[in-house]
Amino acid sequence: MDALWSNALFCVLGAVATILIERIFGLGERFLSRSARRMRNKSRNKSLSRSSNLLTLGDEALYVVQFVPAGWEHANIEISMRPAYDLRSELQKAETLGLPLPLPAAELMRLVDSERSSYSTPGGRTDGQWNGAALATVQLAASNRTGDLETPVLRMETAESDHAASDVLTHEWERAYLAGAFDGLLDDGDLFQRPIPGMLGAIGLNATVITSDGYLVLAKRSRHASSGRNGYHISVNEGMLPSDAKWNGKVDPIAALLRGLEEELGVSHVERSAVRLHTVMYDVRRYQLGLLAHIDLSTSDAHLEWTAAAIRTRFNTAQAKDRFENRALEFVKWRLEDVREVIAQPDWLAHGRLNLALSAVSHFGERASSMLDDLLQAAKERGRQRTADEKSAR
Repeated sequence: MDALWSNALFCVLGAVATILIERIFGLGERFLSRSARRMRNKSRNKSLSRSSNLLTLGDEALYVVQFVPAGWEHANIEISMRPAYDLRSELQKAETLGLPLPLPAAELMRLVDSERSSYSTPGGRTDGQWNGAALATVQLAASNRTGDLETPVLRMETAESDHAASDVLTHEWERAYLAGAFDGLLDDGDLFQRPIPGMLGAIGLNATVITSDGYLVLAKRSRHASSGRNGYHISVNEGMLPSDAKWNGKVDPIAALLRGLEEELGVSHVERSAVRLHTVMYDVRRYQLGLLAHIDLSTSDAHLEWTAAAIRTRFNTAQAKDRFENRALEFVKWRLEDVREVIAQPDWLAHGRLNLALSAVSHFGERASSMLDDLLQAAKERGRQRTADEKSAR
């Protein structure tokens, strides 16, 4: 998944997370005892979610479909895989429905076919890449109910796709977006209620990871990474694959995140209960779907071996399969003051910073609200400086 932008992130944090904090805790919460507040927060977080937000800043945009601080219960995440999927038909369907496409459906397919051919033709690629498998999103529905219960539910339908198609669709959408082709069409977020047929060619997975001894794992992305090259990132950045489907045809995002944890950091045999999937969102500029999560290895004795020192050793001795994705690891104590300091650093991949901020809201609750306000103020200051720079360059 390509980098989401730094500036739009700050807008998200102010507009979404601060509202969440106010709704979760309310003004009267400050008078509760610490233990009473913790119990009430835990209860409220179980049912809280934040839905349908389109936030824009400059030429970047983010659509938060749903943020569930306590995370979706694993049983309430249902991702199926369609047995047959024809990209050409899907794009033609979008065109027939009058939905926005970066190019006519026939031209998009011509570019996809050409890209696929470059992988299969001997000598057609000089960058050493191959056309790997990916998962396209066909349907997406996030709600706050399951039956008669007020419980957040995430349902998706996917289909097998490939890197070539995803790369072309993402590139062409971004090119058209920056050229203003979609101006006015995306403002109210209606187009993100359902995926545009054919256009979501991959699903990004991102997770913050806390070691068994209480450190946040941060990564500096390698120039060889498939996305976010040379950026400051959170712990795991992975793509969901058709191989993440189980025998019953259901795709398992928890297993996919644990696969990414092992491939990128070398951390294995982690219990599923350590994974909290809390956000589903779009990168509007690139029309990509992302699932954001938090993996806490400090909550169970089963993960005692995965200290910061152990993970660093696994990484430095090349015991992680996809070590090339990251060039270095850093470890920050999982305390609010330390998170506040590191999240304000420059050179972040924005969806990594977003994941960290929302994981902090999920974990630290109201105490994280001041950090989010600080980030919003920093965004305003950066925006004013960018405006001034643009004026002086004219």
